[in-house]
Amino acid sequence: MADRRHDDRIPDEIPALLAREPGDPDIQAAMVRNLSDGGACAAAHVAPAVGTEIYVGFFLEGFGGVPIIAKARVAWTKPMGDVHFIGLSYRAEGPAQREAVARMRDYLASRRRELLAV
Repeated sequence: MADRRHDDRIPDEIPALLAREPGDPDIQAAMVRNLSDGGACAAAHVAPAVGTEIYVGFFLEGFGGVPIIAKARVAWTKPMGDVHFIGLSYRAEGPAQREAVARMRDYLASRRRELLAV
């Protein structure tokens, strides 16, 4: 599969939750493997269909255990054994979504500085 990302990826292991709608009781645990300004790659046991819009709760370090909720579109999936890798592309409509993406970008900027210092 060709790499279609336009933004640099930051490798990270971040717990996340996936849901089709806010408040949906059918929540799935996932582990984010890397982040970029435009999206993320997550691993989960079940993959939503490509094109599905979902809500992702990212449990980022430094946010007091409160997830940043971002709306994303499933761009691709790749099954590997009992895990599915899921490519997520952030959506940018509405002020709450733009705020979530801005907070993710702030987190990424701090992680880039940490990685450069090592």
